Amino acid sequence: MKTTFNLHFYNLLFKPTPTHNQSGPARENQKLNIFKYFSAKLFRLSKAFFSILRCPFLEKNKILFFNHSQRTRKNKDLSRSPLYLNEEVFNQNLFHFIDNHTKKIPFYHKPKAILNSSHIDELFSILGIPSRILNKFKKKSLTQNELYFSFKTKLWAILLRILKPKKIIFVVWYAYQPIIAAAKKIGIPTIDLQHGAIHDGHDFYYIKQLDSTLLNNCTLPDSCWVYGNYWKEKLINAGWHEDKIKNFGYYLNVTSTNTEIYSPYILYTTSISANKKETLDHINSIINEVTHRNLQIIISPHPHENPNDYKDILSNVIKLSEKDSYELLKNCQVHISAFSTLLWEGLYFNKPTYILNFDTYKNNYPYLEELIKNNLARPITKGQFPELFKSENNLEISDYFSTPVNKNLIYTA
Repeated sequence: MKTTFNLHFYNLLFKPTPTHNQSGPARENQKLNIFKYFSAKLFRLSKAFFSILRCPFLEKNKILFFNHSQRTRKNKDLSRSPLYLNEEVFNQNLFHFIDNHTKKIPFYHKPKAILNSSHIDELFSILGIPSRILNKFKKKSLTQNELYFSFKTKLWAILLRILKPKKIIFVVWYAYQPIIAAAKKIGIPTIDLQHGAIHDGHDFYYIKQLDSTLLNNCTLPDSCWVYGNYWKEKLINAGWHEDKIKNFGYYLNVTSTNTEIYSPYILYTTSISANKKETLDHINSIINEVTHRNLQIIISPHPHENPNDYKDILSNVIKLSEKDSYELLKNCQVHISAFSTLLWEGLYFNKPTYILNFDTYKNNYPYLEELIKNNLARPITKGQFPELFKSENNLEISDYFSTPVNKNLIYTA
């Protein structure tokens, strides 16, 4: 019997998100080099094609790990390592790794991947051109989303039948819905690894209000492995069945052997949005007190920001850093951000955390209210100095970020 999936979650991928401006640094002076563009595209498609041809010769019955390659750790020697693909947790002998970066990441050191899902999907889109043409002449033609989903599901099903994995683990499951659908058709278990804060406003995790018929026929993964018990309760309250949620622990690659000595500093982590101006305004409002206390300010810009936007404020006291965000979090005195996931992850390092202009962002990012309600963070506005404070909460940090990681789940669940 043919399985037809409800595309509720897939369609959510094309829903615009509030506040974020994904345009990145200004490119008004850059001109498209047609030759380079098509050369790079041809190179990616060729790599994708030949990587598929290798699949029949790869070892079967391994676990597929779909990595979120775009988020990396910056090492001291300027090389990069995976953030989510922690080799101390995910033994290479048990896994086949799959990357998803669209462009090559310079100086990226990671286990060898068998496929790049972004390049594969690019190839599948080219192969799907005849289907799109034929679809226009059908009486009951599919929408473009339905057509892409159906075609990619069929082709990924072929790949999965060739690879014969025991299970599939995804970082950011909703980016791989055709693959989840293909796995469900074949009977391969699918698992989501928590990759950030889960909150009531997260469309892909808050399913309580959805119709049961939709949920029985959708692209949700079979289970979700979370950082700690707090997040398990969040998912249960969001409508997930308790037996589908496992406490895996905080598995990210955040450990460091860096012995560098840091001067006391306040850390600002920014986002690719209008809160850049708010960050600068707040720094200017407290700079005299910062100087009086012999502190420094370090700004860690979002990777998609243009560092030149901050050049006018830099001094001996205010510095821009290209060091790894987790390294900066580990060594700062106080952390300030607007709505970054790092607000939560700063708790892992037991750092006093402040939310800049909380009232502006709390409606779009409900997890900010949870941080305030649980006394894990405090709001801060222009003119207020970020004093040190100790969180008073009934929950331990281990409830949010459980350690050590429960590796037994990899072998049993």
